[in-house]
Amino acid sequence: MTFNELIQQYLDHMRYERNFADTTIFGRKKMLTFFLKFAGDEPLSTLLIRKFTRYLAQERNWQPQSVKDAVRDIKCFTKYLYFCGMAPEDYGYKICQPKVPERLPKTISANEVEKLYSQ
Repeated sequence: MTFNELIQQYLDHMRYERNFADTTIFGRKKMLTFFLKFAGDEPLSTLLIRKFTRYLAQERNWQPQSVKDAVRDIKCFTKYLYFCGMAPEDYGYKICQPKVPERLPKTISANEVEKLYSQ
């Protein structure tokens, strides 16, 4: 079975068995297709996923949350392949989610506070 067929089978599983939203399925398809293009002829492995993560963060300059989302998508896919018996191991299992820096809450200015009180 080709990698494209495996992706399509996974997306069908998400749609019909797990009842995911169409937007989620579209996003996963887009990410997995991008990952497939990056992989080329290289077989699926933990090392390949790490290379892809590094590529997104360092060469493509993706934001940490976007890299984390990409890792989540790939980990879900590899977990599906493993539990369906289509892969000898869960290649995403050893991949850690990248840390995302915490955001501080936005503050409002004194003028905005005065406007709120005047209302």
